[in-house]
Amino acid sequence: MHYDILADWELNIFCNFSCDYCLNSKDLTAKNKKYTGHENIEQIVDFFDKSSRTWLIHMSGGEPFTHPRFIELCSRLTKKHYISINTNLTSNSIINFIETIDPSRVAFIHCSLHYEERKRHNLINSFTDKFSKLRNRNYNAFVSQILYPPSIGNFEAIYTLFKNENIVIIPKSFSGFLGKKQYPAAYTNEEKELFAKYSRLAHSQDRSSLFQMEPCFVEKYTTGDLSFKGLPCDAGKTFVQIKYNGDIVRCHASKKPLGNIFKGIITLSKKAELCPFPKCPCSIYGLIYADGPPKIKKHSWFAYLKQQLKNIRYSCMKHFNFY
Repeated sequence: MHYDILADWELNIFCNFSCDYCLNSKDLTAKNKKYTGHENIEQIVDFFDKSSRTWLIHMSGGEPFTHPRFIELCSRLTKKHYISINTNLTSNSIINFIETIDPSRVAFIHCSLHYEERKRHNLINSFTDKFSKLRNRNYNAFVSQILYPPSIGNFEAIYTLFKNENIVIIPKSFSGFLGKKQYPAAYTNEEKELFAKYSRLAHSQDRSSLFQMEPCFVEKYTTGDLSFKGLPCDAGKTFVQIKYNGDIVRCHASKKPLGNIFKGIITLSKKAELCPFPKCPCSIYGLIYADGPPKIKKHSWFAYLKQQLKNIRYSCMKHFNFY
C-alpha cells in the first residue's frame, strides 16, 4: 500500500464491553456518556479527499462498529484511501462490512479478544465465526489478548482453545497501574517467560499482524516505558493522531492541535522534529517513526502518585458530569 500519512483516529468513545482493565468503558456505556461518532461523514470524507494526500486511516475507539454510519464511512473512505480497524468483533454489521468493503483497501483488522468479557456475554462462538469469515474473504485479520495480571493464568488454556479453531492469539501486555504496581514492569519473571514463550509461538504460527514485534523485543522492553525524547521523529509529518472531537495532534503524547478534521484544516511538519516527551504512550508508533533506539524509562513512585492524582481528577469530573 502506498500512502503519504498514517492517522490513528479515535473514532468514538463508546464501547459495548466493560473490561476491568479499561479506564473508561464502565462510564462510557452509560446513556449520558454515549458518543458513537460524528455522523456527518460527508464532512469527514471531504477532509481526507481534499487534503491532496493518500491516507492510511486506522480507526479505533471505543468500538468503531458502533458508529451509526460506519460501513458507509468505510466505503467512501476506501475509494481513495486505505483503512485499518481495531474492533472487538461483536457487531452484526461486520457481515455487511465483509460483503461491502474491498479487502485490498484494508491494511488489517485487529480483533481484540477480551476473553473474560466475551465469555460473560456468551460471544465466543460468534467471535470465531466472524473471524473465519474475515479470513475467508482474505482480510488481513489477527487476534490479540491482553495479559491482565488477575487472569493471566488462563492464557495458556485460551491459546489452546482458539488454536484448535485455527486462530492464533497474540499476547499483548497490560500497561498501567494495578494497585501500587505499574505494568508491564511489575510482571513476575514467570509471567514474562509466559509472555515471551507465547509471543514466539504466535510469531512462528501467524505472521499476519503488521504490528507484531519480534519476540526479542517483547523480552527486552518489559521493564518500563519507552522514551524517544531527543530523537528525530516523523510524528506530525507522516503520522498523526486524531481525537474523537476531530482535533489532529502530532502524537498520543501531544496536546497541541495541528488542525481539526471537522473544520477541514491541518498543518503538518515539513521535516522530522525532535521528540520532546519523556515517555511514549503508544510506543509501537515510536518504534516505527522515531529515528533511533529508545531508552527505557523505569517506573517510579512519582509516576504512581501522579497517576493517582489523575484518577482523583477523573473521578471528580465524572461525579460532576464534566466528562
